[in-house]
Amino acid sequence: MAGTIAAIGANEYGIKGIAPKVDLYAYRVLGAYGSGSTSWVIGGIEQSVEDGMDVINLSLGGGANSETDPSSIAADNATISGVTVVSATGNSGPGRGTIGSPASSPLGIAVGNTTLPEVLYAASVHVEAGDYTNESNIALMSFTFGTNPADVLTGEYDLVAVPGVGEAKDFEGLDVDGKVALISRGDIPFVDKIYAAKDAGAVATIIHNNTGSGPANVNLGDSFDFLPAFDMSTEEGEALRNALESHVGKVSFSNFDESLTEGDTVNDSSSRGPTKPNFDIKPDVVAPGTNIMSTIPAYQRDYPNASYEKAFDRKTGTSMAAPHVAGIAALLKAENPDWRPEDIKVALSNTAKVLDTNKFDVFAQGPGLVQPVKALSAKALAYAKDSRVVEGNEVNYGKGTVTFGNVLPGDAAQTVTKEIEVKGSGTYNVEVEVTKGASGTDVTVDKSSFTLNGTELLEVSLTVGAEGEVSGDEIFGYIHINGDGTELSLPYAAKLSEDNAYGLEYYFLDDYAISPNGDGKHDVTNLNLGLLHDEDQMTIELWDMANPDGGAWGDGYIGLLAAQGLSAGYYTLTIDGTYVDWFDFILGNNVEKPIPEGVYTVDYNSWGENIDLLGSDGPFYVKTSEPVIDLQASDVNVLNGSVTDKFIDFKSVVEAYELPYDVNEKLITTYDVADAEGNVVVENERVTLNQDGSFTIDLANLENGEYSVTVDVEDIVANGAAESVNVVVEGEEPEEPEEPGEPENQKFQKKLIFH
Repeated sequence: MAGTIAAIGANEYGIKGIAPKVDLYAYRVLGAYGSGSTSWVIGGIEQSVEDGMDVINLSLGGGANSETDPSSIAADNATISGVTVVSATGNSGPGRGTIGSPASSPLGIAVGNTTLPEVLYAASVHVEAGDYTNESNIALMSFTFGTNPADVLTGEYDLVAVPGVGEAKDFEGLDVDGKVALISRGDIPFVDKIYAAKDAGAVATIIHNNTGSGPANVNLGDSFDFLPAFDMSTEEGEALRNALESHVGKVSFSNFDESLTEGDTVNDSSSRGPTKPNFDIKPDVVAPGTNIMSTIPAYQRDYPNASYEKAFDRKTGTSMAAPHVAGIAALLKAENPDWRPEDIKVALSNTAKVLDTNKFDVFAQGPGLVQPVKALSAKALAYAKDSRVVEGNEVNYGKGTVTFGNVLPGDAAQTVTKEIEVKGSGTYNVEVEVTKGASGTDVTVDKSSFTLNGTELLEVSLTVGAEGEVSGDEIFGYIHINGDGTELSLPYAAKLSEDNAYGLEYYFLDDYAISPNGDGKHDVTNLNLGLLHDEDQMTIELWDMANPDGGAWGDGYIGLLAAQGLSAGYYTLTIDGTYVDWFDFILGNNVEKPIPEGVYTVDYNSWGENIDLLGSDGPFYVKTSEPVIDLQASDVNVLNGSVTDKFIDFKSVVEAYELPYDVNEKLITTYDVADAEGNVVVENERVTLNQDGSFTIDLANLENGEYSVTVDVEDIVANGAAESVNVVVEGEEPEEPEEPGEPENQKFQKKLIFH
């Protein structure tokens, strides 16, 4: 996020932020791995206001779609204080009303995620293995950032079939160095197959599908960590693999073709409005957030030799979209120092590009795709006037959307009027575009054109017929104000029917790992839920991700955290590491047992005529055991070891669902080195574990002598272990070169002797 806002462009790849000259401040409001409490977020917002920030970027969010959520109120208060607050809507789309907080703040700027045109490559792939030959045009699912595959893949390469599914262990004993690896789809994410092939020395991969007959049709884009990876069909891949069983394979690539994706579409994952309870239009604008290349940390504090030359990668989500808008907001503020947050918000919303309304309604795209130059150069701005009560005080504000709210047909026709205040200069025409209508309703503006010299007030009226005259449950569209080279649009929406509320308004865990061992650290977590209807019977259950066919009913559910009737409302359930086994519950025995170590989802099931799964959150980890460290005999200059831990075992469980997992995000491994006198010569040095728990510590920089090496491992729920070993570093110093020009090619070989 920081790079998207403020990267200065000191790299050869042209990667630069939106506003590289801003003063950028970072406030830590979440704990390790992106979890935390609402109070921390509110504290960060408050501190930002006190410190005099102009813009706050909140690439975070919770589960509550509510204008009165505490974090949304905090965003409102910051806006009232003169700070522009930009929030990510969330990544729970494409369903209606999936926006989270603080993006649900009426005064803040909520940002959705759109795509950019992306480069796609395809090439003619010619393969030979014995009598088998084949040539076909195959698309690349990935390639290396900053390269053109046509320039990289020249000539003919050996082709090697990788057994299994391309895990790191499948490459053991296999020579793919400088060759092309043929890999099957399955079990682990595509990116992990590519990483494993790259680590083994391959120059490219061909990943063949294993379902249906065609290719997987996957586009991963480009990254520094990627290799060229071709997306081969099941049929071709299996035929080629069979041929490679008894023959040496060769492959060459030619006739590379380059094309662009369409771009300017709202990503399916982007959370949608409206917000509750006022049917307010969100997002306030959408911005690029799909496969965004930006800066990433290289953790030089932990890894002194870390290089930042290629510390860039692509990420996707509304958290990538929001920083674009935050950077643009900073530029608008710099150009217009007197602008208030509502001026910035209206400028961004008014001048946005309305995307395809047949595909994306006002709750998917809001006013449309942000256009910073048009926001800066508009000759007029149109403020939809609105108000809300904040902490008992009515606050009047302007925004870029017209909210009619809930207008239910009654005994007689009714008219609801909203005002738009236009400021600036020029002559303008006004048009109303209906993108979803309802019979018996009408939206009009009292002026079809006007000449602006200062301010002009427009009245927008929604007329709704009497009950029985209206057919349709909602109406929305756009009000366009165009003239003198300035094009402004304001979306509007109204709800015409009463909801029969059903389901969960929100459902989420505070923390996704617990260690209920009584040490006072991470023993419990809370499940938060907002229930919209009354339940005669509901259950909150643990579903075992490692054994989806287990449990009393063969459906993966091992037991219960709650089972009762429940009225509509807001609840918090403390999960303390105990549950009631389904087998015991069936027998009427409700004795609580410790939850076994494992990976689960926490599911809400509604029991009526059918059993409906209304909510699920996870992966949820329960882990009480300590890591086990094994320090092994070593080669020259290095200390080898391994960690045995449940968080390593959990990796295969999680990745079976094609979810990303890195053991180094669950286990923090460090080491210290002390000399014979007890002086610490290396302290708290980070160790990166291989995904199987093995590791290597390079001790080549130590001087000859006796040392004690201590390796510490602590997991994310504070279970830790330490193991020490005494070593003697011995070796001969290299001889000095006889002549100044003699090559210094002698190595100083150090040997570790264990005691």
